[in-house]
Amino acid sequence: MRPIVIVLIVLALGLAGIIAFLASQWLASQKVPEQAQTTSVQVNIENVLVAARDITPGTILTADDIKWEPWPSNYVDQERFVVQPKVAQGQAPGPDPQQDFLDRIAKRSIMSGEPMSRDMVLKQGDSSVTAANLAAGMRAITINVSPSSGVAGLVLPNDHVDVIMNTSVRDLVQLDGWKDVVLRYASETVLKNVRVVAINQKLSHDPKTGVAEPGNLVTLELKPDQAERIRVAEQLGQLSLSLRSMVPGLNDSDKQQTYVMDVRASRALSSLVALDLNENEEDLPQTTQQAIAKAKERAARQTEVKINRGGAVAIQKFGQ
Repeated sequence: MRPIVIVLIVLALGLAGIIAFLASQWLASQKVPEQAQTTSVQVNIENVLVAARDITPGTILTADDIKWEPWPSNYVDQERFVVQPKVAQGQAPGPDPQQDFLDRIAKRSIMSGEPMSRDMVLKQGDSSVTAANLAAGMRAITINVSPSSGVAGLVLPNDHVDVIMNTSVRDLVQLDGWKDVVLRYASETVLKNVRVVAINQKLSHDPKTGVAEPGNLVTLELKPDQAERIRVAEQLGQLSLSLRSMVPGLNDSDKQQTYVMDVRASRALSSLVALDLNENEEDLPQTTQQAIAKAKERAARQTEVKINRGGAVAIQKFGQ
């Protein structure tokens, strides 16, 4: 073999060895930070007590409802979360924090994986779960509704509703006369944007049973004056619920109490109120506002006074 070939082979083998060495050094330098980072993550871990499943209000917790779950220390709220104590080698373990939750009653809905805190539960016998679901200063009042007046059972706990009273106002004041056919029925919104606490005796809805929660007893969260108002409204007429959207409206006022009379609900009735004996049907008002204005005009024209002169009654009409 020629000497030049032998020299080239030796140089090629030497260069290959140098490249292999440099490559192994580079790979080793990449693995060291990765291992160090992994070790760092494992050190900064806390075991947090979380819900092992979805828990509904009123549930008595058992060991199957809670579990320890590893969380990064940076995301652990030491004041609210329940963290598993770390036991040093040779030290006796302290009391298990899970015991503070077993046989306790859930005050509200708790989602699976949600960190547990001690204000989520009540000790049995301490207070009512329903009372714990009420905001400060609020009251719980239960009303009766039918499927037609209760939105066909589609109202669920924690929904917000308006309460509407339907009544016959003329029957209440006992007015007699030909005007009994009009201005008799009224529908009035007596409460707006109130929270539903429970349906029958359920503080939450189980999705497995469907989208509705049929029931004739609806418990509402009200202010003290609202509780008084709704009890009076029950005596005056029939109560109905109107389910509110979760999306607030731009012109949705919750302060003004509104009502609708029969002449405003029925265009035909409002037109009849404005009908005079001397008017033709084709001249009837076309809108509620026109009908009200027409009725006022006719009332002004037909004002009359009865005059008794020695037993003789005469009727004096004004404005004609």
